[in-house]
Amino acid sequence: MIIVLVYTGGENVYGATGAEYSIPPKITFPASEATTFEDVKNEIYGGLKYSETEYSLVIQGRYDVGAPGPHFFQLIPLYETRSWQMIFDMTSARNSWRMVELYVEFTPTNSGFSQNHIVSEITRENLEPTTAIVSASHQSPKHGISPKIHDVSNSAPIVGLSSDNIINEAQENSQDDGYVDEETEREGDMIEEDESDGEAEEDVNDNTYGQPVVKLIKLLPLVGRSDKHHPHYNKLWRDRELAIAQLFGSWEGSYALLTPLLEAIKATNLGTRYQILSQPMTREGHRAFKCVAWAFGPCIEAVPYLRPVISIDASFLSGRYRGRLLIACGYDAENKLLPLAFAIVKKEDSDNWEWFMRWLRKEVIGFGKFVYVISDRHKAIKWVFKQPHIGWNESAGECVHRFCSQHIAENLYKQCKDDDVVKTFKWVVKKKKPRRFNEGMEAISKTCPDAIAYLGKVGKYRQEDKNEPEKSEKVFQCMDGGHRWGIMTSNGSEYLNNVFKYSRRLPIMAIVEETFNKCLEWFVDRRRSSLDLANSGKMWSRRVEKLLVKRGAKAGSMHVISYGDERGEYEVKVDRERVALHQGDRVVYVRGDFKYKLVMRNNAIPTCECQKPNLTSIPCAHVLAVCKDRNLNENQFIHPYYSSTTLANTWAGQFHPYGNQSEWPTYNGPIIEPDARLIQLGRRRHNRIPMYMDEMQGRCLGHQARRSTQDKNQAGLS
Repeated sequence: MIIVLVYTGGENVYGATGAEYSIPPKITFPASEATTFEDVKNEIYGGLKYSETEYSLVIQGRYDVGAPGPHFFQLIPLYETRSWQMIFDMTSARNSWRMVELYVEFTPTNSGFSQNHIVSEITRENLEPTTAIVSASHQSPKHGISPKIHDVSNSAPIVGLSSDNIINEAQENSQDDGYVDEETEREGDMIEEDESDGEAEEDVNDNTYGQPVVKLIKLLPLVGRSDKHHPHYNKLWRDRELAIAQLFGSWEGSYALLTPLLEAIKATNLGTRYQILSQPMTREGHRAFKCVAWAFGPCIEAVPYLRPVISIDASFLSGRYRGRLLIACGYDAENKLLPLAFAIVKKEDSDNWEWFMRWLRKEVIGFGKFVYVISDRHKAIKWVFKQPHIGWNESAGECVHRFCSQHIAENLYKQCKDDDVVKTFKWVVKKKKPRRFNEGMEAISKTCPDAIAYLGKVGKYRQEDKNEPEKSEKVFQCMDGGHRWGIMTSNGSEYLNNVFKYSRRLPIMAIVEETFNKCLEWFVDRRRSSLDLANSGKMWSRRVEKLLVKRGAKAGSMHVISYGDERGEYEVKVDRERVALHQGDRVVYVRGDFKYKLVMRNNAIPTCECQKPNLTSIPCAHVLAVCKDRNLNENQFIHPYYSSTTLANTWAGQFHPYGNQSEWPTYNGPIIEPDARLIQLGRRRHNRIPMYMDEMQGRCLGHQARRSTQDKNQAGLS
């Protein structure tokens, strides 16, 4: 038996110990194990003299989530018997203070704040299209998982604040805001920010993820249209939290269902891997959440068919609990993204990156496979590649670590504040020809010597270490040695951060479900496309086929000189090549003949002075000119990673539904609870911090961002 205290008529006050109420309780009544949620509602309606037909009821329970440590009270929405039973069980387990405090609000069903009335009013008046909506049912008809989230930009807005008002269908194809999360340096500290550039894949606008709940600032005028009622911002906030709980489950209950969900996915999708770390609690059978990592079986099966390149990055969670979403992704033969693994951790530090990268190597990539990793210059990430026991020791030859050129451009702009220098750097960092690289660096040195000094030390583990040699290969493609495979930025993982931008506002179980949904969607669409390509008789991916046609056209006007077929040495003369001539202190560019030296042997990557075959494993125009002149088959010089067969095998994995919650395998393990210390107090920040590149490019936050880097090569393939 417990005592229920009911508060109403006052306001919620948040202090050092969390949520409190401004006035004493209005009524009290006892509750036993047989008391249902309907019984509680009837007691409240009767005790406070309200009619159930005339007023709707919103109930929140005040619970001490800080126990057994310092007290910290949080409001938990109660909307069904399951949530009431959870509060009752947790309170009954206490040794003292066996009381449940309920904060209730009554809303007249015929007032402007009525949720059903809001929907009808807004629909009838056909307001301007500025508001996002919830588009889902309580349970997805596909797999028994949380519904997809949509955004509306070209239709009349409809707002639903409860499960009775959920709109089942909405227009998709909304435009994303073009920003993605990144890490960048600011005066020695790592501050998470957003940036994007044009190296993202072709289907970068494939955005079916919109805002899960309408912005509260837009709800205020909509709700107040009827009867001139102006609800408080806090009420709208609580209604939105209630809507999220109705759609995706409660924030706390989501952690308890995390392990059963992953077990259900693992049971039907063979090869799926996951790991959950938790900490012991004083309550028997309960553990506090620490971190989780997961990778789906079809994604792991695709690893042997991907180029040995992965991109890693982290982004903020913007829901009730603080945390970071870590993502690792690969690239297929079309240079499209394939998510490899996800993780949610408390914060981005060396311990969490070490744990995630160790798990990634063991469960997803596999030991012994040489991999090139591209990332930002976060100190914790750089530290990982210095450790001998994780599986990513760069000195031992287990991998190669390279830096994202876009992040370096951001930091370079902070050093020199010169647009032309940054633009020249973006041009030179992608160049493969050594003479083009030297021309660009010479231009930067004349304009800003400090920029050259910064670029000389940016590749070091510790920039201040004067004894550490410069490592330009970590930055410039010309000096890379072919490890990058033409990929210069970490836009892969950055783009995925943008895909899950709104999902990161949801409970943890909904985040896992959304990653499953997106991977399923991509595998279905791209498997069909890759099979069509393979069945059409094409040998290579569409991107490479298009590139071969383009380079073949250039090769037609080149002249080949053979120095002996047995040695495979050739010289290719190019007419009207742009050549730099030095005239004193001046550099003049003229058009003239230029010769490239080649060495070509059967079934080996050709060596050309332009370095394109060595850096991307695709023949350059000079190699194609020799093949045409000597009647050689150019296909032998293209890496099998780019073949249509490899592309089809990449997306051949099958996802399978994991059913409704009642069909999941029985789980008898400990109950996972969130760490109450991670609750985000105050208004949650969803928008990114402005960067120096915004200043340079004149961006206005809140508007569609134009791409900051237009990589015409699309990962070095031109």
